Amino acid sequence: MTVDSHFRGWVWVGGALTLERGATLGGLADVGGRLTAAPGARLEVDVCAAGSALEATHVLRRPRRVGPATWPLLHR
Repeated sequence: MTVDSHFRGWVWVGGALTLERGATLGGLADVGGRLTAAPGARLEVDVCAAGSALEATHVLRRPRRVGPATWPLLHR
């Protein structure tokens, strides 16, 4: 039995990130290593969800430099 999991917001990962089958990440991911997605996993770019996550975290409300904007390819 596969259980779907959903996350909306902004994810910071120092190493690799793997999205398993049935996983949905809605928002943005800043991944230091390889980003992989199994068949049936989804990465939905949603800057509004990422912005809402930052606004909800009082420590991160002031602007911070997070690096250059990149759109990594999903490796299978």
